[in-house]
Amino acid sequence: MLQSLSVLRDMRKMAVGKLLHRDHQRREALLAVRTVIDQMRERYRSLERATGAPITSHRVLAVIAAMPGIGASALAQQLGMNRPAMSQALKSLEERGWISRRRDLGDGRSVQLRLTDSGARLLHSTVGRASGTLDRCIRALTDTELRAATLGLRAIARQLSRKAPRVRAVRR
Repeated sequence: MLQSLSVLRDMRKMAVGKLLHRDHQRREALLAVRTVIDQMRERYRSLERATGAPITSHRVLAVIAAMPGIGASALAQQLGMNRPAMSQALKSLEERGWISRRRDLGDGRSVQLRLTDSGARLLHSTVGRASGTLDRCIRALTDTELRAATLGLRAIARQLSRKAPRVRAVRR
């Protein structure tokens, strides 16, 4: 229904030829986004099956490996996660023996995060199987493609961050 409303709105503003071209572009963009989502979902699921850990754990491990001694707040900010979600992820990683938490000697209130040998082995064995794939794909883009992708993806992210319309329960 929402799609048909946007098409009707566009019809009022555009000539038929432009409308057909825009509709074709819209379908192409939707197909491209779905393809990326489906391919990444399969890579993430494969990685999760192989390690028994969710992709979030791998992302957290990768940042800790790149920034040994990082604190939980800085880590949450780096990954765009809220504090409760980060706290839960760190608890799980610590329980699995993949990270250690150490009090900062200079500031007894803060905790430094580091990979354990086990966490480093896990990360090394899985590097590039999922999240590294996106990074490699993005690095392969030309400057023009990168600018266009960034603009388009930011616009989609803005649309997704808007409050979703309430869905009414279907009465039987």
